[in-house]
Amino acid sequence: MDSTSSSTVVPQQRGRHRESAESNNSADDKKSVLSPMISVGTILNNKYVIGEQLGKGRFSIVYLANEITNKENKYAIKIYRHGKHFRTYFDNEMRIFNIIKDEKTQYIVKCIDYFAYINYDENTCSSSIYPCIVLNLLGEDMHEMIKHIDDGLPTKTVSNITKQILMGLSILHSKNIIHTDLSIFNILLSKPIKEIESNNDIKVVISDLGTSTLTNNYFKRFIG
Repeated sequence: MDSTSSSTVVPQQRGRHRESAESNNSADDKKSVLSPMISVGTILNNKYVIGEQLGKGRFSIVYLANEITNKENKYAIKIYRHGKHFRTYFDNEMRIFNIIKDEKTQYIVKCIDYFAYINYDENTCSSSIYPCIVLNLLGEDMHEMIKHIDDGLPTKTVSNITKQILMGLSILHSKNIIHTDLSIFNILLSKPIKEIESNNDIKVVISDLGTSTLTNNYFKRFIG
């Protein structure tokens, strides 16, 4: 990495989107923790072709996807599980994205598109609805990066990473938004580890806005 340090980030895995795993205590929601029946090659919204699974959390599953008309355009599609409880988090995340949609920043994950995937089960004669958010494709989380660093990062690099995180938080706070779940698992690299050539090349992005809340909002009960 930097010439002033022997610390290196060792390339290993593809980019990931990890979702936080808050508890689900509703009896009704326990009956509706259905995950979408999606496999590689599934087409969603007549536009996106599903690829490998990138991450999985209590509320959602994230898949790699590319456009049908242009395979070079790749995204991460966050598919929320079926059920009212999970839809509440989708609605909240979309509200946050709507508030910051006019902000031109590289430090917060971007919402590219959104839609609902509906699956009808002929055996039970019932349907399941899975809210979906199309996000810009990012790299691994900070936790994964740290595992592949030899002897820690130089102070200058840590300072630069911290500055990027604070710039992202500054935008959220200027809109009276509290992230509520900021951790090394929700700070993602802007590109896969294998593409990072030096410490100066490390750029980070704040992700997973599902539990974010506005100040003095009822959603604050989910904080911590």
